[in-house]
Amino acid sequence: MSIKAPRLEYALLAGVALLLGGIGLFATFWMHLNQTNESDLKYLRHSREVIQSMNEFKIVLLELELSERDYLITGRDPFLENHTRYWNELLQRHHALSEMVADNPQQAARAYALQPLLKARLALSEQLLGQRDDYGLSGAQPLIAHGLDHVHNGRIDEVLRQMQIEEAHLLQARRDKFDVSMGKRKSLAMASVAIILGLLIALMAWVRQELQRRRRRFRQLNHFAHIDLITGLPNRRQFLLTASTMLALAQRQQSMIAVMMLDLDGFKGVNDSYGHEVGDKLLHEVGRRLQASIRASDLVARFGGDEFAIVMSEADNLDHVRGLAQKLIDAICAPYALDEGHFDSVGISIGIAFFPEHGADVDTLLQHADRALYASKRTGRRRYTVYNATLPEMEQA
Repeated sequence: MSIKAPRLEYALLAGVALLLGGIGLFATFWMHLNQTNESDLKYLRHSREVIQSMNEFKIVLLELELSERDYLITGRDPFLENHTRYWNELLQRHHALSEMVADNPQQAARAYALQPLLKARLALSEQLLGQRDDYGLSGAQPLIAHGLDHVHNGRIDEVLRQMQIEEAHLLQARRDKFDVSMGKRKSLAMASVAIILGLLIALMAWVRQELQRRRRRFRQLNHFAHIDLITGLPNRRQFLLTASTMLALAQRQQSMIAVMMLDLDGFKGVNDSYGHEVGDKLLHEVGRRLQASIRASDLVARFGGDEFAIVMSEADNLDHVRGLAQKLIDAICAPYALDEGHFDSVGISIGIAFFPEHGADVDTLLQHADRALYASKRTGRRRYTVYNATLPEMEQA
């Protein structure tokens, strides 16, 4: 008793279920690790923020010193206003820094130690400014000369330096711990991926062959749906799709295109005299000659029977369009060398319509080109006619 192979759809569903199960298992472990390492990541970000706050504290302290010296030297009020603003900002940053390190006793103690140093520095600043206001620059020079402001700034810088060293050590320790956790997470990810791939690889090998077979079949069907089997040219359906695209492009570029309808003269006699097999060979050769006569940017298609259609892009020059029409007539009317003999009685008649002069859509242009084609056949065949409104209406079947 033979066991039938499972259908592709069932195999794909099983693969999807297996993949989703593996992803769910991986996500569960990942979330567990993420929860256990969230505190490490939080502390890591916190240490970076503390170090950044210390750097900004130093910058404000430096700005304070510069504004103070500028006022002592010049006595200008804007520098005094800057000095007051920087002092207020410095006190605010000290308060924020103290709150950020409150959970670390050593760092909290250092931040607390900054408070009297800042008060002493503020008192010295007020003394310097008072001396400057009362006695001018000469009154503050003795204090500046003794370097009292540098002493206070140096003490503040030393406390900040110790805090930064401590926080840098904490940051490195937390970064190392976080890196270890990330390493475990990566190892778990690799193991999960390996397991999932190992479970799927056998299924994928079987599915691949079936998918390739279906893709080949789909490409064949798609090819046959858009290509004429006898001539290898695009068929009517593909022609309408491509011509619509070319027409939309011409509208955007405000350029002209020419639509030609072509019909073989005397083809029915070939079929009647030599059979449809020879007629098909002749159609194939006609398609090859038409394709060889147009530009790469133009489009030629077989509409059915002995009828063809061409779209000529960039047809702003009427002489070029007429030249192409005559070139097509000459190419098709040349003798044919087939296995069953030579045929020199096959010709072609052409009708031409222009966008936008003769129509704004493909269907209208084809109708007008067909009307011009009918006029060519009525007036002697093996010639081309450009559509105009005075052409006679086509006879109804």
